[in-house]
Amino acid sequence: MIPLESWMPTHMDDESAPRGGVKAPVVPDLCSVAGHVKSMVTEVEVLAFLKKVIELFVSERNALKGAGLDVELMLTTLKSLLEQAATMEQHQETMKRQSKLATESWLVVKRNAYVTTSGYLDMAIAAVRKDSSTAANFRRIRSRMHRPQAEEGEKPSVTPVKA
Repeated sequence: MIPLESWMPTHMDDESAPRGGVKAPVVPDLCSVAGHVKSMVTEVEVLAFLKKVIELFVSERNALKGAGLDVELMLTTLKSLLEQAATMEQHQETMKRQSKLATESWLVVKRNAYVTTSGYLDMAIAAVRKDSSTAANFRRIRSRMHRPQAEEGEKPSVTPVKA
């Protein structure tokens, strides 16, 4: 199998760096089709393209050898790339499923955290009497949750109300 590093570009894009700081290689997703650049080549298109070219080279092996091409090396390379592409596509699909499950789990935890916290705040408001100034301050915590936080040192803008 040909190592991925041998055919992947080495240019790193700062935009592609995740929070952990590890940068991913930039791999342009472009393909030339009939002289026109087509973007967003799908996995299905790439795998089908590889398979068709392998089939062609197998069936036309003698003609290609006669033209001076090292067909065996080319077939070995293409088969290795097909195996790598299929493996990575399978890995990507597994990661998508895991990401979806993680998102679903996060949504359950997030809802539970909000509902529990809100319920506890309601109990605290009731404990200090709903009509007290202390309860009003407690309620402000919930109402401020949806407002954007002002940056440190920055004063929130106030929009005057027209009467």
